[in-house]
Amino acid sequence: MVWMPVIGGIIYTFIFAFTAYRTKLIRFYFLAGFCLAVGVLPSLSGMGDFLGAAVLSFSASLVLFTFGIATRYAYIHQSSRLVEYKDEK
Repeated sequence: MVWMPVIGGIIYTFIFAFTAYRTKLIRFYFLAGFCLAVGVLPSLSGMGDFLGAAVLSFSASLVLFTFGIATRYAYIHQSSRLVEYKDEK
C-alpha cells in the first residue's frame, strides 16, 4: 500500500473540514469527504505515490473549481442589478 495519497487526503480533509467548520458552508464538508475517499482509492489500487498524489490534487482542484463556478453563477443571478437614474450622478 502506498501512503502518500492517503496522507495527502488526510491533510486535505483536515483543511477542508476546518474551513467548513469555520465558515459553516456544507460544500467544504463534501469536499473534505471527497478528498479522503480520493486519497484512499489510488492507494488501494496501487497507483503509486506521485501519481496518486497528483490524482488527488487534480481531483480536489476540479471540485473546487466547479464549486467556485456554481457559486459565482448563483451570486450573479441572485444579486440585484444596479439601476442608474438620469437625475443621479
